Amino acid sequence: MSVFTDGVIATIEDLRGYESSILNVAHTEGIDLTAKLALSQEEVAVELEALLPRRRAGVWNGVNGRPKLDNVVVTRPLKQWLIFRTLAIVYRDAYNSQLNDRYLGKRKEYSELAKWAARMLSETGVGVVSAPIPKANEPVVSMTPGNGVAGRYYVRVAWRNTLGEEGAPSEVCVADTSDGTLLTVAAADPPPVASGWSVYAGTSADDITLQSVEAIGLGQQWTAPEAGLIRGRKPGDGQDAEMYLTVDRTLQRG
Repeated sequence: MSVFTDGVIATIEDLRGYESSILNVAHTEGIDLTAKLALSQEEVAVELEALLPRRRAGVWNGVNGRPKLDNVVVTRPLKQWLIFRTLAIVYRDAYNSQLNDRYLGKRKEYSELAKWAARMLSETGVGVVSAPIPKANEPVVSMTPGNGVAGRYYVRVAWRNTLGEEGAPSEVCVADTSDGTLLTVAAADPPPVASGWSVYAGTSADDITLQSVEAIGLGQQWTAPEAGLIRGRKPGDGQDAEMYLTVDRTLQRG
């Protein structure tokens, strides 16, 4: 799971998964879906920040004291809350523009679903980690002389901590090599919690796998082997929650 502060949590494609006509509605009514997603995420952040400090002393044993937003991992109820909240906002704006009863019905439907997702989050608890690993930036790629052949590579990297936990992988970086060279990769701007990093690579965007069996040291580069890439596991999506904190009151807003 990615941590809340890694960046964009829900996308327009996530909205389309629940409401296939959302692009047409947004185009017709002049609604910026990206802006609405960002607004919803900011509103959810404000509510979470207000709730997390309410935890009783002694419940949270993380090294950073009381949990903050960067300790929160994005669980399914949290993401659904954000998606349904965004759809409710979109249909609210569409209804206020046209006073169309169909839009009003959709607004009410997604407002109720947002409240349901918020209740599920309250009941299952907010997932947290004590030592959050942030999402990695895109890697720095280059070439070094070697017995390689020209090709295109798709690369991602992820930070690891001393416990072997791995953060959310970077966005995909595309690199082209020429004959007589080998691909080299470096991870940039390590966070304080990082003790090493992992590299994932493939010859297509859909076939990126782990290339580093052991963690690569900070400041070190990875060079593609002359024998070619290996087939490791697929990239994960970040840390699993260490514990789930139930909030002191039910999240009410849709």
